Amino acid sequence: MKYLYIPQNLNVSELLLVYPYEGAGFHKDKVHFICNTIYISSLQLDPETLIHPQKNEPEFVPLNSYIIKKHLGNRYYKRIIEWMQIAGVIMSDNSYQTGITSKGIRFTDAYKGQMHVKVPVSCKNILYKSYKNVKTGGKIHPYFKKWYKLLTIDEQQARSFIESEYKQSYFTATKNKVRANVLQKRRCYHMLLDNFIYIPEEHLHRDESGKRLFSVITSLPKKLRNLVRYNSEELAQTDISNSQLFFTLYLFKQSNWYKTSTNNKYIWDTIQLQHLNSLSYTNMWCQSTESPYGKEIQDTNFQNLVASGAIYDWLVEKMDDTVFFSDGLDYDKRRTLIKNLLLRQMYGDCTAYKPIYDFKRGAGKQVTKIKEARNRQLYTGKNKILWEAFNESFPVVGSLYRFIKHCDYTNLAKVLQRIESFAVIETACMNIAKERPDIPIWPLHDCIVTTVSHIDTVDEILLRSVENMMGIRPHTKIKTWSEYGNDRVIAA
Repeated sequence: MKYLYIPQNLNVSELLLVYPYEGAGFHKDKVHFICNTIYISSLQLDPETLIHPQKNEPEFVPLNSYIIKKHLGNRYYKRIIEWMQIAGVIMSDNSYQTGITSKGIRFTDAYKGQMHVKVPVSCKNILYKSYKNVKTGGKIHPYFKKWYKLLTIDEQQARSFIESEYKQSYFTATKNKVRANVLQKRRCYHMLLDNFIYIPEEHLHRDESGKRLFSVITSLPKKLRNLVRYNSEELAQTDISNSQLFFTLYLFKQSNWYKTSTNNKYIWDTIQLQHLNSLSYTNMWCQSTESPYGKEIQDTNFQNLVASGAIYDWLVEKMDDTVFFSDGLDYDKRRTLIKNLLLRQMYGDCTAYKPIYDFKRGAGKQVTKIKEARNRQLYTGKNKILWEAFNESFPVVGSLYRFIKHCDYTNLAKVLQRIESFAVIETACMNIAKERPDIPIWPLHDCIVTTVSHIDTVDEILLRSVENMMGIRPHTKIKTWSEYGNDRVIAA
């Protein structure tokens, strides 16, 4: 029996009495499927802003028409959605770009703050299928799926933690009039926990932009990781240090700019660049030397820093000589600040600034020029110091980033995430599957998770696989998941 998640106060039968549905093709399970789609997509909302990566307004999630047609039928899915809008269950932002992003939907105020309940599927035409059966960023190998079935989590402690976090943040959220944010986060965490407990293997999909694999493992809050077991054994992970900057090195080999191999087709698919195949536009950073990487990058020490995992530490030391850091920040907080801000600056758009939205004035209402756009703040004031220091220290890298973002600033994130995805999933994980098919693994973006007893073997295969692909060996960090629970407070 398959299940779908719906708001606990949703009663389709009662709504039909007030808002009759005219025509064929209606079934309550189709309404439930739309609700379930919203819940699943809500897990990708930013915890602070509640903005989905593909949308601009808070709480709206893209409604993929390909997926909806697959389950509701090509003839009737629009009627179902229109009826749900008329009945006041959902609302749409009516904003979409063909081939890029779908229309956004969210629950109306009457349903968005409600806890979810799990209901069975009775309609034979509605079968909740894994995302691998629809158009996504790539196929999911059966080798991955089987390991999720034996994952377990301490449900009692996990739910206690969620409620404890909710109570601690509820007062502050109410005072700041953003209570809906806390309710949304609480609801998503409980739903994620349900998915983890009941059908973890059904929640696997790969996004089209970065081709990353998403699962209950990738969505699980870090503070809950020490509660997870596989056959009663603790888990551990091997993590590629400063991975996004490390995988930049792939772009300094000239042949990697052309779609002449499987991995390059995988990386450059749908990426639009001016003169992608023009040598005159790539020679500036692809000058061949004894190393496969350009001479400029060796001169600036970028290659050595990212290969040793020391780039963020180097930037912390460099920024210590400026007015960048506030007084009283310990080293770990300074390093985290450098890492988070630099990645946001790398992937942000420094030429066009998007408007932000004010929750106090209601979702969808733009803030005027009185407030600076969030994206603008990445490159002004004290933040500007870091971005200028990075470009001054590594001018070729900065030039490369600007070139890739020239047509579309989102290109850089897509390309680097695809290189990472190919290295970790298509290369390292597949090598583990061939060499040691007995070892359970769960990809976690730039990490591979396994049991503690197998972590050394997995780490060695990851290092060897990435080195064979990149031509240079990365630096990895091994961490057991019990370490994530050190600062976790469980309510009595």
